[in-house]
Amino acid sequence: ACLLLTSVAPVLADESGSGNQNGGNNDKDWTYDSNSYNGKNTYYYYMENHKEAAYPKREIAVDVTNFRVIQPDFAGVQVDTKLYSDKEGSSQGVDIEAKGEKVVFTVEIPETGLYGIELNYFPLASSSSQIMFGVQIDGEVPFTEANSCVLSRVFTNQAIETDEYGDDLRPQSVQTPQWRKQFLFDKTGVSGVLHFYFEKGTH
Repeated sequence: ACLLLTSVAPVLADESGSGNQNGGNNDKDWTYDSNSYNGKNTYYYYMENHKEAAYPKREIAVDVTNFRVIQPDFAGVQVDTKLYSDKEGSSQGVDIEAKGEKVVFTVEIPETGLYGIELNYFPLASSSSQIMFGVQIDGEVPFTEANSCVLSRVFTNQAIETDEYGDDLRPQSVQTPQWRKQFLFDKTGVSGVLHFYFEKGTH
């Protein structure tokens, strides 16, 4: 994933609600089905199944320093997720860098309902592509789109230069990492902020 994470804070907001989650991935693996985006596993049907659920007006902060890591299934990957202190202006959090790791967080939900998941993160400058990861709740991927959540990076254009003819050259875009807060959405962006259904209790 290549990011620093300081909090997972589900926050309600009408239809861009709040939530809690077992961040990253969990114990069970998800098998991608190319037909899933048109089937009953989609976010559309997930929300249809929970259309009577409430959007609790509360925020629930997740302690990301309390986590466990599940070893990737494929060989040659070293578990690299760890706690950090005083890094990139943050006093403490979790550093997630290895691809394929499953990082599990625990959260106590005081009220059943639909929640959105907001992350406070710092994208490390290890790649120019979006950070993509999957989310599972209690070991299950709740809907297809939850397996392709993305976090954005920040880029800044350098100063415009001219060529020998005096014409402006297209400025280069340079990655400028900074702390960001973002609700989860999938790579298509079609569904907007994703909501996750949680029953009252520990997840």
